[in-house]
Amino acid sequence: MKTCILVLSLMPALISADDFWETFQDGQVAEISSYKTVQPRYGEDRKAETILIFVPEHVSRTTRIKVEDYSAVPEENQVQVVKLNRVLRFNTGMYDYAAMTSVFTPLHKDTASLPLKISLAVTEWCGNFYTHLLPQENGAKHVMHSYFQSEGDKHDFIEGKAEALYEDNLPILIREFNGAFMKEGEKRRMTIMPSLWMSRITHKTLGFEKGWIKKGSLADLEVGEMSVKARRWEWRLSERTSIYWTEADYPHRIVKWEMSNGEKGELVRTVYKAYWALKDKQDNDWRDTLGLD
Repeated sequence: MKTCILVLSLMPALISADDFWETFQDGQVAEISSYKTVQPRYGEDRKAETILIFVPEHVSRTTRIKVEDYSAVPEENQVQVVKLNRVLRFNTGMYDYAAMTSVFTPLHKDTASLPLKISLAVTEWCGNFYTHLLPQENGAKHVMHSYFQSEGDKHDFIEGKAEALYEDNLPILIREFNGAFMKEGEKRRMTIMPSLWMSRITHKTLGFEKGWIKKGSLADLEVGEMSVKARRWEWRLSERTSIYWTEADYPHRIVKWEMSNGEKGELVRTVYKAYWALKDKQDNDWRDTLGLD
């Protein structure tokens, strides 16, 4: 994998943690974790599957699109990121939902850096929905395309502050890939952008909210049939609270979460594979390994 030197003032030195590159084999594999999930929708709890995929990539800082032809994009215009694809699938009665949130966060020593881009695509039987945020120092550019007449297409700017957090980015930050994001026991009052999915299902106008995040201590935790030592993280936006647990051992996998709205997730299995190369019929067995329907 090529390394790049960043010149944008918002972007300090690249991550240097040897453990990170050992885990992701110099960017040649992705971490794929499956989770047994409960997703509330329309007043009922739905059995769901969540897949969290973490993988390093290069993104153009101009277009904020993945770099595939390195020779076509100058090195000074390439940004090395951790990409998180969060895939959620569940049924609502007769029809099903498929949602994927993608987050692209620069691999900085400053782990509180802004994500380059956050996007959400939702497909269900009524129609398609897509939205994305491009964070800036003073807020975020916002684009939305919806099947529904009441929403339609939207291009606007959501004002905010450079030190604001994005909830969709927190599952990357709390993994502390390159050192502590916060001190143990620390609680920060912050302005936070709610997750795009949560904004979608609550039909709340997207905007920054006052909230806080707290880094708890390590404790023994039961996850399915496993007993692991994990750290508790908690954050609150308006009237909603989220609690996540990250494994004590590197690379600090997310092993469990629960939210005050009833959503829950529990780790089933993790594999480190170049999933993009596992596309033959014989590779269906990997779905069994991950416990996916």
